[in-house]
Amino acid sequence: MNSNQSKSIAIIEKVLLAIYILLGIWAALNVGISWDEEYELNIFTLNVNSIIGLLNGNTTSYSTLLNFQDRYYGIGFHALAHFFSYAASAIGFTPDWHNVISKQLLLKHIPVFMVFVLSGYIVKKILLALTQNQLLASCAMFCFLLWPYLLGHGLMNIKDMPFLFAWLLCTYRALVIFDRNLIAENSQYLIKNIALLAVLTAWLCSIRISGILIFIEYGLIAFAGLLFLGFWQSLRKLSLRSVVGYCIIFLIPYFFILFLLYPIFWHNPIEFINAIFYQSHNPIVMDTLTAGNIISNRSNLIRYVPIWLGVKLPLLVLLGLALSPLLWWKYIQTENTTIKINIVKTWCLLGSSIVILCFLILNRVHLYNELRHILFIFPLLFIAGITSLFYISRILCIALLLLTSIIFVIDDVKLHPYQYTYLNELTRQFPISQQFEKDYFALSAGRTALWLNAQGLGTSRCIYASPLHVWLYKIDQAQFPCNQDLPGQDLRLEKRSFLLYGQIRNPDVPPPLPSCKILHSEKRALFLSNYTLEMSRLYACDPILEPQKKTNN
Repeated sequence: MNSNQSKSIAIIEKVLLAIYILLGIWAALNVGISWDEEYELNIFTLNVNSIIGLLNGNTTSYSTLLNFQDRYYGIGFHALAHFFSYAASAIGFTPDWHNVISKQLLLKHIPVFMVFVLSGYIVKKILLALTQNQLLASCAMFCFLLWPYLLGHGLMNIKDMPFLFAWLLCTYRALVIFDRNLIAENSQYLIKNIALLAVLTAWLCSIRISGILIFIEYGLIAFAGLLFLGFWQSLRKLSLRSVVGYCIIFLIPYFFILFLLYPIFWHNPIEFINAIFYQSHNPIVMDTLTAGNIISNRSNLIRYVPIWLGVKLPLLVLLGLALSPLLWWKYIQTENTTIKINIVKTWCLLGSSIVILCFLILNRVHLYNELRHILFIFPLLFIAGITSLFYISRILCIALLLLTSIIFVIDDVKLHPYQYTYLNELTRQFPISQQFEKDYFALSAGRTALWLNAQGLGTSRCIYASPLHVWLYKIDQAQFPCNQDLPGQDLRLEKRSFLLYGQIRNPDVPPPLPSCKILHSEKRALFLSNYTLEMSRLYACDPILEPQKKTNN
């Protein structure tokens, strides 16, 4: 590709990216508030108050943190998001939302979206290094950014999306060390890269303690370096003192940053180990509708993980992964050293994903809400699938990227704000597509509340809603003053008409009471599909009146 073509691609890329960012910020502010967001804010506030208390010589708030059930939740990204929210409010960016809390939560969607955009840029950088093809790397970046499943999380998921971004940052830096064989080069440059990787890894673990899984990836990359890049010869030239020194250069900034960003560790460093065991087997009992079956977060991962990967990965990526064994033939046939190294790096990313998934399954780690807790796996599989397809057929790979991107754009428009409920092009063709968990972030609660506000049906009837806190952000309480949480309520005891909001897992499930009629249904239809995904329903229900007893005159 000549320089003029490269410049043209770069200009087109920048224009499209600018448009994408503007539309994405609008979508992030328009998506609504999800189930966990206020809870995440409360955890961050609890940590901040504990720090302030310690600085003032008061341990009361810190003791509260020590006794908090989810004390091991990381806040490594929350601080950045909170600072952005505060700064945006300080300069007057205060859209007219219902209350201060909802404004604060929605503003945090912007930094979440921006780290998703940066994740797409890192995917491009890695693919450019693996393929040496600028057109493919640019097409893949936009395909990645338009992927409804990841975009849906990128619009509001303040935990899993930043974790994905931090994981990609660490992966990219580790591949830089791999690519340049820095052990054999300038020691000062190597020291800087090791220290930077340590800081990034610590930040990753401060978002989720499960970030320690990236050491599996580091191990495979190091092993590949020893096996294919001559790292072994370089290591043999180093003294034991040098090797130990490099380890210390990594471990000191890693633990310093990690403990700085995890206040719960301050009273006892052993809490680092406790956090790993606690979070990997979190006591929360949850289940997820998976291909028509309710699967608990405590069992059956050997079915759960492959099924969800099979329906969330687009056909383009599945095709590339299916053809990845052919890279062995390419590796053997080619005499180009650069291609051989790039194939080895692709194997590292794919192998890391497989080993991590097997480790999670064998250890029966608790997963729920489909695969959002291991969202970081998807970019690795995306990169490996695209690279494999590229080395088999460059033209086919680029053509499929463009076609997939077009389908993604249509799906994004049709699904908004529920892009994360995306199912791939094959799954959506069958009725089974309706038998998967959908609106687990409960964004439909706010949408349904806004719909109800617009109907002008102000009433004294109670609204029973689950989740109630998301509903309350949007419902006009002047029109509907009575709003109650659904769990624990026996609706059969209600003696007057009421409204009932709830999420829908199985569209064939009948109304909760015979007297309930559907007042509104939140639905979305995927492109090229005969089946509609139903997120939630709002029922209008009449009371069940006891039959009048006959009296003898």
